Amino acid sequence: MGLNISLFVHGVPMGQKMWGPKGDDQRYLSSFYGPKWESPEVMKVEVMTFGGVTNCYYSFVKGQNVCDSQGRAGSYFALTLRINAFYVDVQNMYNILKAAYEKMCVGLCVQDTGAMIKYLVADFQSIDSKLKDIENHIVNYIGEFSINEDIVSLSGFPVISQGASQNVNLHECMKDVALECVKKAGKIMVSPYFLSASAAKTVEKYKAEMDMVRQKTQQEIQLQQRTSQEKIASMTQELQAKILTVTQQAEENLRLCEKRSQQQIAQANAENDRRMQELKQNYSEVDEKLDALNQRNRELENEVTDWKRQYKQKNKELQSSNVKMQKLQEFAEKLQRDVSSLKGNSVDVFPTGYTPKKSVVDKNFIIVCIVGFFVILLVGFSVYLLMGNWSNKNGKIEDLQAKVENLEKENQLLRTENGQLQMSQKPNPEDERKAFSISIIKNGKKVNEVECGKTYEIFLEGEGADTLKGKFYGSAFELSASGHLGHLMSKRKNAGNTCTISYVYNGNTLATKSVKIKKD
Repeated sequence: MGLNISLFVHGVPMGQKMWGPKGDDQRYLSSFYGPKWESPEVMKVEVMTFGGVTNCYYSFVKGQNVCDSQGRAGSYFALTLRINAFYVDVQNMYNILKAAYEKMCVGLCVQDTGAMIKYLVADFQSIDSKLKDIENHIVNYIGEFSINEDIVSLSGFPVISQGASQNVNLHECMKDVALECVKKAGKIMVSPYFLSASAAKTVEKYKAEMDMVRQKTQQEIQLQQRTSQEKIASMTQELQAKILTVTQQAEENLRLCEKRSQQQIAQANAENDRRMQELKQNYSEVDEKLDALNQRNRELENEVTDWKRQYKQKNKELQSSNVKMQKLQEFAEKLQRDVSSLKGNSVDVFPTGYTPKKSVVDKNFIIVCIVGFFVILLVGFSVYLLMGNWSNKNGKIEDLQAKVENLEKENQLLRTENGQLQMSQKPNPEDERKAFSISIIKNGKKVNEVECGKTYEIFLEGEGADTLKGKFYGSAFELSASGHLGHLMSKRKNAGNTCTISYVYNGNTLATKSVKIKKD
């Protein structure tokens, strides 16, 4: 029988590449790309029929720890001989293909370090002539060293593979064993890495023993599980009873605590109501006193206003008296001038050379003197009256001025006392500071530590805080705020320190907070 032998080289140097096959052979060899190989090296023997032609394929495969020309894992390398007959000496065929791989392919198309196989080429066409030489060597060797008993016709062999391949150890794959396996299933897998029959029997024995041990262990485990479950059930019952007892005690303690708390709250509320009543009473007394002081202040202001009005009126009267006194003084001076004129004219009343009678002269002189005396007396009396009225008026004015000054001093004292009372009604800044607090928020949670470079929300808490227009202060932070809301970011130079933030309103510090700045 004439042998028709062809060599195919295939693998994944850069994607799956093939040398030699065409048509149906290519489709068959494409099935080698993808499956995982159980052994570092194996020979797959399989009878296949394509287009009515039956051949036997012998494929020596290196399928583990193989990478392509780029270093990517998951590749394989294979030498496949297609023969139109069954070569019975499978051991010899394995050795032929392995020798071809080790002697001809390593260093030519792949590098084999023992731990890793790597392609040296990206395509088999670049070494086409070398691969033809390898094919010729293999064909010549088989033709030269084979005997007729090694060649068996494929007539009667299954044309379609049936079932799984039988794995046979290379050293146990004698001719009769190989022939029986291939005739039965149409394929066989041969490798020195497969277990021998004796080793397989030993393995089966150990597997059976392990199954027995596993079964016995499972029974013991089940027994232990039942025992454990019973113990767990018993312990669960005891634990539930203890939990029930503890729960009842806790509920009783809770009721007692609630009762005591309610009593304490009631006492605190009563004490608070009492203090509030006292405060209200004190504030009512203060209000009454304040109202009385305000009323007294208004009365004094009215009295001061009345005294000022009287002062102005008396001052006008004094000015009028001064005018009258000036007129009297002018009238007195006029009378004096008239008297002087009468006195001087009495000598010259009569013509020159005329000498009146003595009785007549003396009489006229006496009349003039009497009239002058009364005039002088009238002027003096008027001056006396005016001077007395002036002195009395000056005394009254001085009394009015003193009384006005005293009233103004008393009014000032009342104003001071009124201010003190009003200040006593204002809340203590210390109390205001206790009523407010500063909170820092990050992701909806209050925090007492901040990280550098991150922004946090800050706001003032307390009754009426949203109405305040104060400011946040803190030299260790960058602050942007309006009223009681804002944002802050810590300065990196203060990392690791605890710094303070304050809220100031109308010069009073209402709240402070210590904040720890974390280190980066």
